[in-house]
Amino acid sequence: MSKFDNSSKKPAKSKTSSANQSHKSLLSRLFSNNKFLILLSFIIAFSSWMVVSINSDEEVSLNITGVPVTVNLSDVATAEGLKVFSGADTTVTVVVQGNSLTVRNLQSSDFQVVAQNTSDIITPGTYPVDLVAKKSGFKTDYSIVSVLPATVNLFVDRPTSKDFDIVNNLSYEVTPNYYSSANFNPLISISGPESLVKKVDRVEINGEIKGVLQQTTDIEQPIILYDVNNNVIDEPLLSYIQQIPVKIAVMPQKKVPLTVSFANTPAGLSGKIKYSITPNTIQIAAEQSALDAIKDVTLDPIDFRQLAAGQQKIVKTITLPADCKNINNTTEAEVVVDFSGYATHELSATTFKSENIPSGFNIMVITQNITVQVVGPKDEVAKLTAADITGVLDFSQKQDNSFADGASMEMPVVFEVNTKYKNCWVKGEYTANVEVSAD
Repeated sequence: MSKFDNSSKKPAKSKTSSANQSHKSLLSRLFSNNKFLILLSFIIAFSSWMVVSINSDEEVSLNITGVPVTVNLSDVATAEGLKVFSGADTTVTVVVQGNSLTVRNLQSSDFQVVAQNTSDIITPGTYPVDLVAKKSGFKTDYSIVSVLPATVNLFVDRPTSKDFDIVNNLSYEVTPNYYSSANFNPLISISGPESLVKKVDRVEINGEIKGVLQQTTDIEQPIILYDVNNNVIDEPLLSYIQQIPVKIAVMPQKKVPLTVSFANTPAGLSGKIKYSITPNTIQIAAEQSALDAIKDVTLDPIDFRQLAAGQQKIVKTITLPADCKNINNTTEAEVVVDFSGYATHELSATTFKSENIPSGFNIMVITQNITVQVVGPKDEVAKLTAADITGVLDFSQKQDNSFADGASMEMPVVFEVNTKYKNCWVKGEYTANVEVSAD
């Protein structure tokens, strides 16, 4: 057999034929895959739409929403203090027409909608104005068809504010024999258009609180506005605090006597002074522990140097501890002091003494005599002489820098009566001139 005889060998497969068969197998598998077919369809459809859109001259109409309105009041209106309270915050729809690709990319910021004929607005009122849209972006290959709505009502007025007292018309029930009061900031400020603020006649908190209140309670209560015809005003253009905190104090109460004390009382009159107080009691409320500690309410002291012979009336302020409530709302009491049978006698006092003089200084009383009024029982004052009256100058309240060699000053003088006349006192306030010298 010839070495060139290939009859016994199998023919070799072509590489090109194998590759083709492999590609056919891959394509067959891909086109059998539903997900691949869906994706391929989407790509073909999108590409077709892009080609058509780019090359299309089709005109479409589109609505651009949310376009703000610009309102420019005239200088005259501004000088009159006018302001647009409503209408300027309106947003409108601009209808456009043009190339599909252009108009579909338009936004509200591509337009300016301006209110027309605002120069006619020079007084408060409601004005219907036309709206005109203008292009304000870089895109111009389209037409503005219309503005929806085509007009808007502008409410124009002068801004103002006014304070009102809040009327308390709350209804509630508390534990029997307990005191209660609703405490809140009684003043509220309402601002807005002048014409609307003027409609407010009164401001209230009202309503019923359910249940029996047994202790101090904190609540939030809505503010209600009324006009002169008792109609509720619900106006969003008015600005004010919508709710206020209210503290309803619930406390036990009791009646306590009013008493008075006296200052610079003569030794013989201590505990023997005839007086009356009107009113002589007061109704107070407080937390239980504070209330238990109060047995009476003492008025500010009455200084005997203010008292004369006979009967006289003195008005004193009623002052309670900070944690107590004066239920009667009586702020003053009248004290009638009775010194019937007493007399007033004038004497010229010539005796003076100085106390609490700073170290290193001497005091000389320049005033030689002071005429004083001495009050006491008739039989006692009749026996008094000038020698029984001594004027005391107390330097304890004077600042050290007030003292200098050769300095002069005026000092208050308190007069003392000889202790054997234990029911007498000197009425009035007096001063004396003194001279300072160094040791």
